[in-house]
Amino acid sequence: MTTNQLTAIGIDIDGTITLDPNFYSEFSHACRRNGVSVHIVSARPREFLSGTEEELQELGIVYDELHLLPSMEEAIALCPHREIDVFHRHFWMKVQYATSRGLSHFIDDNERVLDLFRLYAPEIHVFEAIDYQSLSALVTNKISQPTGCGA
Repeated sequence: MTTNQLTAIGIDIDGTITLDPNFYSEFSHACRRNGVSVHIVSARPREFLSGTEEELQELGIVYDELHLLPSMEEAIALCPHREIDVFHRHFWMKVQYATSRGLSHFIDDNERVLDLFRLYAPEIHVFEAIDYQSLSALVTNKISQPTGCGA
């Protein structure tokens, strides 16, 4: 991807959406209004799918796809990068999902996850969960920045 244009975005849940649910509710709605595909990507176990769907609905998050990562055991077997330590192979599955779905941007609170994107998928633009100013600038309809928080 040679453009910085926002077309499809991945957003983590725990430590990202849960950090400021009001901001991410407004952000997800603004993305959808602007034709951006919203993908929620989480390391939560797949058996929590139903509860996660309910939580996102209660938080007012709109999305096109919800993806929960495979188990740690599956991730270890699926990750082709043996140079990544066993624990972080699970996080690499976020990179794999994002590249397979053609996401242009990804938001996460975990710096190691963002580093994996920078290393293995540099074409995907990554943002820290608290970078409200940069995230707001991604969409044409401005989103009110939470009081007391900044980039």
